[in-house]
Amino acid sequence: SEELKYLNPIAVEQQKKRILLITNGSSETTMFAQGKEYNITPRNVLFPQHTIGAGDTLFTYFISFYLAGNDPVTSLKKSMMHTSDFLATL
Repeated sequence: SEELKYLNPIAVEQQKKRILLITNGSSETTMFAQGKEYNITPRNVLFPQHTIGAGDTLFTYFISFYLAGNDPVTSLKKSMMHTSDFLATL
């Protein structure tokens, strides 16, 4: 979320009308999908020693679930679950 301040605010608002994911560390992920805002908390909050790549992992899972035909909310929930599982192995 801290990176948003570096982006063009007009582009961010336009992207919110499509799909925009904003990760907030271990707390929650905010998603804007077709103009609606969703705040989804992870089922398990983990504090692994290394979290490098956690956001990339979440985004990759999201894209794969979304392209498989899931709606954005289901895709995000599944992504968060699988990312938590991945982080538990670190």
